[in-house]
Amino acid sequence: MKLSLSKILKKLHISNINHSKHSYDSNGNESSKGNVDKNNNGNIDTNTSTSTGNGNGNVIRSSSEENLKTKTEDDTATAQATSTSVSVCPITPKCVPSINFHGDTKELQTQIDNANFGNANGHANRHSTVRATATNSKANLHASIATASSGKCPFRHGTVYTNPYPGYVHGNPKRGICPNGCRPEMNSNGNELESPKDALVREAMEYILLYYHERGNDMKAVGAKDGSTFLTKVDRMEEVRKSIDTTGTYEHTFDELQHGAQVAWRNAPKCANRKYWGHLKLLDCRKVESNKGMFDSCIQHLTKAMACGSSEAYVSVFKPAPPALPGKAITGPRIWNNQLLSYAAYNEGGKVIGDPSNLRFTEMLKERFGWDGPPDGKKGPYDYLPLVVQADPKGPPELFEVPSCAPPVHIHHPRYPELSSLDMQWYPIPAVTALDLTLGGIVYTAVPFNGWYANTEVLRDLTDESRYNMLAPVAKALGMDADTKPGEAPLWKDEVMCILSMAVYHSFKTAKVAMIDHHTLIDMFWVWYHNELKQRKYCPVNWKWVIPPMSSSTNRAYLGLNKAQEYTLKPAYIAGASPFQLETAHFGPRDTTK
Repeated sequence: MKLSLSKILKKLHISNINHSKHSYDSNGNESSKGNVDKNNNGNIDTNTSTSTGNGNGNVIRSSSEENLKTKTEDDTATAQATSTSVSVCPITPKCVPSINFHGDTKELQTQIDNANFGNANGHANRHSTVRATATNSKANLHASIATASSGKCPFRHGTVYTNPYPGYVHGNPKRGICPNGCRPEMNSNGNELESPKDALVREAMEYILLYYHERGNDMKAVGAKDGSTFLTKVDRMEEVRKSIDTTGTYEHTFDELQHGAQVAWRNAPKCANRKYWGHLKLLDCRKVESNKGMFDSCIQHLTKAMACGSSEAYVSVFKPAPPALPGKAITGPRIWNNQLLSYAAYNEGGKVIGDPSNLRFTEMLKERFGWDGPPDGKKGPYDYLPLVVQADPKGPPELFEVPSCAPPVHIHHPRYPELSSLDMQWYPIPAVTALDLTLGGIVYTAVPFNGWYANTEVLRDLTDESRYNMLAPVAKALGMDADTKPGEAPLWKDEVMCILSMAVYHSFKTAKVAMIDHHTLIDMFWVWYHNELKQRKYCPVNWKWVIPPMSSSTNRAYLGLNKAQEYTLKPAYIAGASPFQLETAHFGPRDTTK
C-alpha cells in the first residue's frame, strides 16, 4: 500500500523526534524526568506573552505555540520547491539513513521500513548525507521527501557545530541543546561527506527557513505597504539554488543580510549583551571596491556611532569572500586591525609604552609600512593606531591615519581628584574588526561591529598585568601602599578595583558615552537567557565570558548558569585571519634575525 505525502512526512519527523533521550511536556519543554538541569530551567516566569512581532524581526511567541510539530507552512511551502541536491543537516539525535527516491512511492516505503528509524539503541547522531534528485515529473515530491528526510529541527536553529566554539565547555554532553535533543556533531571547517557546493546549499536553505520564519510576515507587510515585491519562501529557495548552480554563489538581500547579522549576534555564546540583538543596524558597504572607500566607510561607521554616544549598535558589511576551494584559505576584503580604535605600543629601552597587546602589531606597521608613531612624532601611551585595509585580497594593503572623530574618554573620579594626575583614558567605542560573519554559507571577511562598553571591560584593559597594569600606580595615587606583603593589607587591590571601576563608569557617563555596569548587564542577561529558552528553546552560553570579573557571586547567574552549554550556530561571528597571517600572505615571513 502506498503512503500519502502527509503520512511520509509524519513518519519521518516523528521517527526522528521520538528517539530523544528526554521527556517533554505539551509545550515542548523538558520535563522533570530524566537528566534535567534545574538551574537552567528554574526561575522562569510562567506568564507567557501572546504572539507578537516587532520591526526587528524578533517574533515573540508564547511557549504553548512553540512545540515539537513542524510548522504546516514550512512543510507545505517546501513541498513545492524544485530540488537539485539537498544535504542533510546533522542535528537529530539519530542517524538519518540515505534515501534515494526516484518517484516510486512503493520503493520509498520499503526504504523507510528498512531504515534504522526504529532502533532505539542505534548509534548516536552521526552525519549522514541524504540526496534527492528530481528525475521525472514528480520533482516537487522529491524535494519534500529530501527536506523531510533531513530531519530538520522544528526549532529552526540549523546545524549545530562543535567548531570553533567547543561543545559543552560547561554543559552536560548527554543533554541536547533544545527539546528536540539536537547535539553538536559537525565541525564547521567542513565535513568529508559534503562538497563545498553541498555545504553552501545546505547552509543557504537553513538560513532561508529561519529567515522566513522570523521575518516573513514583517516583510510581506512591508511589500504590501510600499508595493515592493517580496518572494515567497519557495521562490526564494529556487532562486538561490539556481544562482548557486549557475554562478557558484548567491547574493543576500539587504534585509536578509541585516537579519543574519543580528542573529549572528544572538548566537554569540561569549556576549552578555545580546538582549539588543534585534536592534543592530546594517551599514551596507558591499559596493565598496577601493582601499580608500573601505577606510572612508570605517570612519563613517565611527562617526555614526559617536553621534549617538555609542548607544546604537552598527555593523558595516563589505563584499563577501568568493567561495573557497577545498583546502584553501578564505580570501576577501580585510581590515588588518583587531578593532577600528586601539592604542599603539612602543618598546623603549625594554619598557613598553602603550597597550602591550598591540606591541607586535605596532612593530609590524613600522617594518612593513614605515609607521613609527603619530605624524607629530610625539609617542605616548594612548596613540591611536592607524587602520590597515585591503579591499582586494590580491591587491596591496594600505595604511590610513585615524582622524579625531572619536575623542578618548579621560578617566577621573568625583571624590578622588588625584586620579586625574595619572592621565588615564580609553577610546569610547569597542568596534571589533577581527571577526568574519558566516551567513547562509557565505562568508563576509570585513564586518566592523560596534556595541558599547561594560565598565569592567575598560577596568580590565587598564589593570590587567598584560595590559596597562595600572593597579599599583592607582593605589599609590590614592595613598595606599601597593608594596605590602601578603597578609599585611591583602584587600588593597579590591579597594583600588572598586574605586577605579566607579571612576570609569562616572567618566563615560560624564562624557555622554554609553556604558553599562556589570550588575545591570548580568541581571539583564539572566532574564533574557531564560526568555530565550522559554520562547526559542535554545541559547548558547560560555559561562566564564558572560559572568562579570567583579562581584561574580552576587548574582543568580553565577551558579544558575554553571551548566550552560556552549556550541556554534550559524549565522555566526567567527575569528577571521589574524593580522600576522595576512602579513605573511602578502609580504612573506618576517625577518626575525634583525
